[in-house]
Amino acid sequence: MISEASDPVEPTQHHTETGMPQVPSGVKTSLVLYLLSLSKETISPSRLKVLQSIAQSASQPDFKGFLFVCTHNSRRSQIAQVWAAFLSDLFHLDLTHFSAGTEATACSTEMLKALKRAGFNVFKDDESPDIYHIGWRGEETQMDVYSKAIQDIRLHDAGLVAIMVCDDAQEQCPVVPHALDRFALTYVDPGTSDDTDVSTSAYDLACRMIGNELLYLFSKVQELKKA
Repeated sequence: MISEASDPVEPTQHHTETGMPQVPSGVKTSLVLYLLSLSKETISPSRLKVLQSIAQSASQPDFKGFLFVCTHNSRRSQIAQVWAAFLSDLFHLDLTHFSAGTEATACSTEMLKALKRAGFNVFKDDESPDIYHIGWRGEETQMDVYSKAIQDIRLHDAGLVAIMVCDDAQEQCPVVPHALDRFALTYVDPGTSDDTDVSTSAYDLACRMIGNELLYLFSKVQELKKA
């Protein structure tokens, strides 16, 4: 087991003050505080423009969720899928999200530790060494993560908008079959810092940047759905 579940926290008035919706009951204190520390002011104008375009694409009637793609489905795409699932819950959006790689490997232990430091619960499956359970409400599990290749996902009629989160995947997958749309929103690979003194900070930075940008994206998706 990678982490123990923490005591839940009840929503506070701070969420309406920051423009976020009411946080679901039972979400961990540490994750609420992490959310409150995020700000769109740290997102560059060029990336805001991409995020706004993605939100517009997500307003299509057939849209059902996002597919996050990187090379190994080990780090950035997994972080993005977890944030997307949590933010869908936060914004009360009935969406299902996926992540995949151009090849399947394994979930990075350092990536899972970064999610834990952000406030998520992370549990290793008792039977399968490749599956991890992720949660944000008490000790409940909200989703499972494991590494998989893009061909392992049924894309036909899935209603997915593909987001390429690494440069290699952006080059290797110029077309994602059956995707409603495809966007490049790439991040620096924290894996290049593995086994160095800056590994923790590199993974924390990736987790924060992805979480921050997806928080903005999902606020826009909700805004357009209400329009």
